[in-house]
Amino acid sequence: TPPPEPMGKGCVYVAPSSDGPVIAITGRDQRGVLLKITQAFFLMDVNILRGQIETVEGEIRNTFFADESDRRFASADFRRQLAHELSSLL
Repeated sequence: TPPPEPMGKGCVYVAPSSDGPVIAITGRDQRGVLLKITQAFFLMDVNILRGQIETVEGEIRNTFFADESDRRFASADFRRQLAHELSSLL
């Protein structure tokens, strides 16, 4: 999986992968950031099947894998919109 690309205060990377759609998010840790991210997934109807959540020296390094049956991830416009929404939370 390529590293997240800079967007705003953090980095968000959204792309198809062999493990299903991957969403990688890095940025400065802040109170409630994981709640905001999961709310964004809920509001955009993104079904997360698994994830890796970690904070290292005040930086979040979160990787989520979405349901591979979600065909919206094939659309660059959808991936860009999701990345934009998530980056606005960082």
